[in-house]
Amino acid sequence: MRAVVGRASGPLDFGATDTHGGRVTPSPSPQGGCSKQLGLRSRLRTATAEVHRSLEARLDLLSPQLSLERYQRLLLGFYGYYAAIEPRLVGLARKTRVSLPIVARAGLLEQDLLSLGMRAEAIAGAPRCADLPALLDREHLAGCLYVLEGSRLGARVIARFVEEHLGLTRLRGCSFFADEGQETSRRWTEVLRWLEGHADEASVDQRQIVSSAAETFRSLERWLSASGVLV
Repeated sequence: MRAVVGRASGPLDFGATDTHGGRVTPSPSPQGGCSKQLGLRSRLRTATAEVHRSLEARLDLLSPQLSLERYQRLLLGFYGYYAAIEPRLVGLARKTRVSLPIVARAGLLEQDLLSLGMRAEAIAGAPRCADLPALLDREHLAGCLYVLEGSRLGARVIARFVEEHLGLTRLRGCSFFADEGQETSRRWTEVLRWLEGHADEASVDQRQIVSSAAETFRSLERWLSASGVLV
């Protein structure tokens, strides 16, 4: 859900951008760190481009044919993924002593589903994704967060469409996609700075970060496809 420098952004743009209304400039670092960071971001964009486009097209969230019923099923599909992966991310961040706070969003999806009439028992009993990307170390965490956090920037486009097309609001059915204003930009800058700092560490395997980002996209697409919510 986001735009990329030098590339037109799509409506969803899961985890593919370093911008939001302008260029995000990496913090300078010694011994070529800035170049290394930009290289990592370029590799992340390239490695995730194909699966990103595939997922975005199959979600088809900006379709004039989007119905409230299909929108609810999409929210439930996202909930099954986020509710499964977020506790794992929190646990891994604690285990690897990552200072970046993990911002959970499954609660927003639950709130949206409740406001659209789904019962709490049905949400609690909904299937959870078991086919998650590997989450064993900081590289896995970095790649996964690049995708999930990146999804927030383009969500405002979806929110505007859903509000106009389905008559929903932040308080009724659209809190997950709702624009959080400057907080969205602030959070993405925070994530990028952490990613840059991590990429500067000599022991970091950038290939594993890139692989984790691509696999996060693929696992989300597999899950949503299995849930029957993709076109």
